[in-house]
Amino acid sequence: MWNCIVAIQNYKLTPEELQELQNKKLRRLLRHAYEQVPFYRKRFRAANITPDDIKNTDDLRRLPTITRGEIVSEWSSIIAKGKGDGYIQRFTSGTTGKPLRILRDSKSVDRHVGLGLRNYYLLGIMPWFKASRVIRLGSDAQRNNVDSGRGTTLQNNIRKVVIGPWLPRLRVPRSRTMSFRQNVAEVAPRLLQYRPDYLMSRPSYLMALADWFEAHGKKIIIRKILCEAEYLSENSRNRIERVFGGDVYNAYGTNELGMLGSECRQHSMHIFSDYFAFEILKDGEPVAPGERGDVIITGLDNEKMPLIRYEQGDIAIPENGIGCQCGSSFPRLRAIEGRKNDGLVLPGGQRIPPGEIINYAESIAGLKRYQVIQETINRVIVRTTEQDEKASAILVTYLRELFGSDLTVDVRFESEDSFIRFTGKNRPVICEIG
Repeated sequence: MWNCIVAIQNYKLTPEELQELQNKKLRRLLRHAYEQVPFYRKRFRAANITPDDIKNTDDLRRLPTITRGEIVSEWSSIIAKGKGDGYIQRFTSGTTGKPLRILRDSKSVDRHVGLGLRNYYLLGIMPWFKASRVIRLGSDAQRNNVDSGRGTTLQNNIRKVVIGPWLPRLRVPRSRTMSFRQNVAEVAPRLLQYRPDYLMSRPSYLMALADWFEAHGKKIIIRKILCEAEYLSENSRNRIERVFGGDVYNAYGTNELGMLGSECRQHSMHIFSDYFAFEILKDGEPVAPGERGDVIITGLDNEKMPLIRYEQGDIAIPENGIGCQCGSSFPRLRAIEGRKNDGLVLPGGQRIPPGEIINYAESIAGLKRYQVIQETINRVIVRTTEQDEKASAILVTYLRELFGSDLTVDVRFESEDSFIRFTGKNRPVICEIG
């Protein structure tokens, strides 16, 4: 619980205090990476600098970014030497490429558990709430050296009593964890029987659950719903709130780094700058508030496998510096627009973020089950389960306005069974151009 208390205290720090905390953590991490991680020592030397030359987060741009491909090819040299304590290993989903193996030391895991508990507290998710999660389950989430650095069995039992459903991974009585590999027709009745106060899952699965409840005329009230792992459109948010009758919040995170941010009760997306250093850049320079850019992240706590200036692959728009009504000074994002590589590429080379396409397809065209796939610079496939030619025609017109009259659009009406499978992230927009 100490990590949770510290995390809650951090949430109320002033901008100056947050910056001081960030810089302190950053300097410690860079010194550790230089001394213990061959990959970064080589990077520092190639840039002709030492950790002492980086005093604050603004100086980070003196180091090159690191890509997913470099992590795969240089994996063994990114692991810190001499760190023999407990750790967990996770794999990215592999939806957009080969799964990536990530190691996180036990101290980092404990801090991030505290971060997650802080988020529950700030969203009003109380320990006595009944909690359900529908998530990806599998062997890739198994822990190595599970007890190392995690405390005694007695301490763990105390955690279960004190934390209650705040930590569903402990499998306490008031929580239920299910896999979205299960059919919606199996999960929905279990939710109806259990009637949780809090539910966490991906937007696409929550939308499918909403379809089931509406189709079967069933009613359920879920007070707090947390969406993760996929783009949450305003159309999806509104429908999930309408069907389940509760407040919907969006969380921002990755398997590589953990929970990066979350909406507060004012539905403002805060990024957790006490655990990460964020850069939002265009052509290598910070963007202004309201301008979109590429997300670059440095994790400040994981010494086992540091990720310094990691190209997350997302496109985001920072909010202005005006404080939030929730009282936190954490930086805010106006929008997270999805994966850069999923954006559609126009003939002139401009890339339209997937979020922009998704919002139009759902809010204007009115589509629910669809996928836009760009095969070439002037050929796009629109897949949908909805036999609504008017809706698809609205989307086609919009695409032709973006691309020009030379665009070929192939609309395919497909069955529900062949369309969405919940074994990976739902990707409404896919660009196959390299």
